Amino acid sequence: MKNIIKNKIKTILNEFHSLDEFTSRLSVPSNIDYDSLDNFLGNKDEKKIGHNTILHKLYNDDIAIKLWNTNIVVINKLNNIRLYSGGWETRTTADRINQLLPSGVGLYTRKGEWRVKGHNGEFKFVNGMLITPNGDIVI
Repeated sequence: MKNIIKNKIKTILNEFHSLDEFTSRLSVPSNIDYDSLDNFLGNKDEKKIGHNTILHKLYNDDIAIKLWNTNIVVINKLNNIRLYSGGWETRTTADRINQLLPSGVGLYTRKGEWRVKGHNGEFKFVNGMLITPNGDIVI
């Protein structure tokens, strides 16, 4: 019995590559909008918010969440959100994106393909897709 449990735990951890990836939560305000993220940054240009994840201001004043070297979520002053994978459609990327999406919007995998569900339907993930403040998806 002990070996069965041990093997199940190993299998789960192998899926997530590390315990840190499995349990990582971003330290950002609970309401994700431009003003709250801007206030969270304060007078800094960037702030670490998770494992290999930073919040930073872009040249045009948009705010981005960068995982490794890819801005995976970009939010503008009108609270429009753009999503990017940079070609890395991994569990970690999806987890980070989901932590930053408005209520009622979610990214998930179905038959190996990334999908995004918004208030106006379900769509295949496309780099640069836009999510409006009310949760509608625009491709």
